Amino acid sequence: MGDILEKYEKSGHPDERLTSRDVDLILEVNRRAIEINNTVSEQNEDIIRRLTESKERIDKMLDKMDRLYEKSEKMSKQVEDMNKDIFKIQILFATGIASLIIQLIQMFFKK
Repeated sequence: MGDILEKYEKSGHPDERLTSRDVDLILEVNRRAIEINNTVSEQNEDIIRRLTESKERIDKMLDKMDRLYEKSEKMSKQVEDMNKDIFKIQILFATGIASLIIQLIQMFFKK
C-alpha cells in the first residue's frame, strides 16, 4: 500500500491523489477484512474441534462394535456347540426310549 500512496503523492493530477477520506475508507475496509478473517478463522477452529470430537466418538463406537461383534461370534459358537450337545442328548434319549420299549415288548411276550 506504501507504493500506491507514493504514486499518488507524486502525481500532480488532483483526481489521482488520495484524500484522507480515501485513506480512512481503505483502512476501514482493511479493518473489516481482518475482522472477517478472524471470524472465519475462529469458525474454522470450531469446526476442526467438532470434527475431532466426532471422530473420537466414532472411533469409540467402532471399538465397542468390534467388541460386541467378537462377543456375538463367541456366543454363536457356544450356541452351535449347545445345539450339537442337545442333538446328541436327543439321540441318546431316543435310543434309550427305543431300548426301553424293546425291553417292555420282550417282557410282555415272554410272559
